[in-house]
Amino acid sequence: MPHRPHPAATTQPAPQRRRTPRLSRWALGAIVLACAAGAHAGTDMAEVALAARDTQTRCQMKLHHDADEFVDCLDDLLKPLAKPTAHRLGIEYFGWVGALNSARMSLPGAMEAADRYLRRFRKTQKALRVADEALCRTVPGDCTQRIARMRLMEAEPPMNSQRFGPGNREPGHKH
Repeated sequence: MPHRPHPAATTQPAPQRRRTPRLSRWALGAIVLACAAGAHAGTDMAEVALAARDTQTRCQMKLHHDADEFVDCLDDLLKPLAKPTAHRLGIEYFGWVGALNSARMSLPGAMEAADRYLRRFRKTQKALRVADEALCRTVPGDCTQRIARMRLMEAEPPMNSQRFGPGNREPGHKH
């Protein structure tokens, strides 16, 4: 049997792998959604994804002691957007996703905020004729679970919470 040298003893350098830049989930999702946008009655799904990402950047860090500042942030972003648009849908949808995530950690007011934005984004989604699956793909996560949770919450009666109405905050509640 012929003697074979140990692989480490060879003089040939190991082949170098070229590193290719990786796209973030958001960028990749926006590209995919931009290609599929024509299938959603003219709604620009890339715009929905970008609005959701922008909303996350601006508002998610406000979910710390309770959901009050998060709701204020979202409402400020929504004020100039009276009509149903892709941008409005992205803000409202992320409002629901962000609040729902915080509700799982028992953040005070998060479940009320999730209910509030669920009702809002569903109206906008219906007006724009966007499918649940297409909307879900605009925010990274498990779409099967998220859509199931959405349908469960939708089947429940609205919370009708007055928590976020004018003058209904705790006295002196400021950060």
